[in-house]
Amino acid sequence: MDDVGEKWTKTKYKEFIKLLKSMGEEKYKAFSLSLMPGEDKAFGVRIPALRKIAKSISKGDYKGFIFVCKDEYFEEIMIKGFVIGLIKNEDELLEETEKFIPLIRNWSLCDGFCSALKAADKNKNLFMPLIKNCLESKEEYTLRFAIVMLLDHYIDDEHIDFVLQAYENISSEYYYVKMAVAWGVSMCYIKYPEKTMALIEKGSLDTFTHNKSIQKICESLRVEKDVKIFLKNFKKIC
Repeated sequence: MDDVGEKWTKTKYKEFIKLLKSMGEEKYKAFSLSLMPGEDKAFGVRIPALRKIAKSISKGDYKGFIFVCKDEYFEEIMIKGFVIGLIKNEDELLEETEKFIPLIRNWSLCDGFCSALKAADKNKNLFMPLIKNCLESKEEYTLRFAIVMLLDHYIDDEHIDFVLQAYENISSEYYYVKMAVAWGVSMCYIKYPEKTMALIEKGSLDTFTHNKSIQKICESLRVEKDVKIFLKNFKKIC
């Protein structure tokens, strides 16, 4: 995407889709789709390439791109998310983030978008009202968005108690919600082992999430072997 100064039109958008299609790798596409159940519209373009395209778009008529984007293919949606993450104006960034959340249809789009919202690292208050609202959602990926945003940007001294309480309060039967909570708990343990251990000892998470949290902690290379042995004693019997 070298023509950053050119306005986005329907013609340019069609050329953009053709470009993505030409960049696709069949083997990578098959591998990616195997990890994203239900996703069937993808070209097989690698994530670093999508980030590079998004960076180029963000330097030009990014508003035009967001407007013309049809949100059909996995790659174009991911690029759109990356472009949104690069918006400098906080009000605009928050508005486009809210619009993007309903487009999330798999864990990869969710997690990629959350990682792109680096403004949360500089302004912790910016996304917090939205995150709290999403924590109340019954939609699978809206809820996962909130969970992953917390683990990506809010595991710090100021927010650790809120994060752990939020994870404890989540009640959902969705697999990708449970997995996100387990991932989040494991990340909390790495930085705040005592506080997180209190949650594990309490045993208030559902059995799957509780056991998966322990598993993920034990998979970390940053946890000592004797600690892993100790943690396994807290696994629930299914």
